[in-house]
Amino acid sequence: MELMRLEIDRYDWAAMQCGCHRPAEHLAADLLALAQGTESLDLAGHVVAPGEILVEASLPALAVALAAIAGGVTGQSRDQFFHLVLCLIGDNGHAFGLFEGRDPVAECRALARTGLWMFYSEVLAGCPGSNAAAFAFDIVSVLEHGGNNRDRVRRVQAAAAERLPWDLRPPHDPFDV
Repeated sequence: MELMRLEIDRYDWAAMQCGCHRPAEHLAADLLALAQGTESLDLAGHVVAPGEILVEASLPALAVALAAIAGGVTGQSRDQFFHLVLCLIGDNGHAFGLFEGRDPVAECRALARTGLWMFYSEVLAGCPGSNAAAFAFDIVSVLEHGGNNRDRVRRVQAAAAERLPWDLRPPHDPFDV
């Protein structure tokens, strides 16, 4: 939790726009509540606006999600943080001039790549009753899609086979589009 709090404190949330069209200051509290397991929140709509458009709070929320995962958040909260990462690295658009001259999808993916080994580790951990391994596998598939590590993804998929949902197990090719 300490890592997450340190990351939250790096940002001026009130100065950012949230996907719900309000200032994002409530998002910091929501992220903490999610990590503490006090609430089951779907924060995807706050960091990815309708139409799958990234907002100002997207990149900071991703950094906080990575800190939460690295800090050892557990249970349903862990699943939700992995899902949040997956939402933020998908094929999203950009928001109406907020990112002029920037590529927010590339920025989110670059930040997510800093946690690549956490995602691989989660795939292999595959805790029963958890969706985190499936989300983590989808994350590594997205992050490694255009790279040279497709063989690694396929090997991890084979090693984790029974720990993954049936539709992600071999012979499913994670790079089929």
